[in-house]
Amino acid sequence: MISSPKKLQEKAEVLFADACSERGYKVNKIAERNDSKTPDFLVQTQKIDFIAEVKSSGIEIQVQEHLNGKEEAFTFKPGKLVRSLLKHSSKQLAVNPNNLPSALVICDLRHYLPDYPLRPWFHFGPDHISAGMFGETVFGFAREKNQDDWKSSGPRLGGNRTLRPSEKVHISALALLLCNEINSPGVFFVYHNPFANHLFPTDVFNAQNDRHFRLRADGNVLLNEWEQFH
Repeated sequence: MISSPKKLQEKAEVLFADACSERGYKVNKIAERNDSKTPDFLVQTQKIDFIAEVKSSGIEIQVQEHLNGKEEAFTFKPGKLVRSLLKHSSKQLAVNPNNLPSALVICDLRHYLPDYPLRPWFHFGPDHISAGMFGETVFGFAREKNQDDWKSSGPRLGGNRTLRPSEKVHISALALLLCNEINSPGVFFVYHNPFANHLFPTDVFNAQNDRHFRLRADGNVLLNEWEQFH
């Protein structure tokens, strides 16, 4: 059991380092700087290096109010927490002088807090991940002037997008570190950003139960659906 939300981030970083070491990777903590933000880790594997920013999701305001006895019901929007973590990690992962692949690693440990009411990894299912990274699915309809027929232009990646072909292309992937036990290094589910300048390698995080996902494509159109590809 973790005693307070302040301990979540510290434990998440320890679990990430342990999971990388278990896979034979060398984990180097990057020193913090006074003049700019920096990512948490430089990870060296047998084939390629990458940088990682590790985030524990913390505890939502509504849930905290519930634990304090002030709230008996709460609602959440899919993708909101993922979107927030991506935005808060963007500046750290942008500090990448060697142009390495990069990943935001989310290690959700909230369910180990005393009396936390939600199931493990709530907010981090595939639909939440896609909504946070690429927005809601949009269907458009239009017709030409003086024409009766309407034409569909969907489905396509939609509003509230965090990752675009011209924005935050320095983020290669979002990786979930899933730990069934508080002292277990766990497994990685890696969700790839197709717009990244440096794509995340599929031969990293490839232990037995690790998984890699990419957006499914219909011809040249990317759909807001994940498919496992490694």
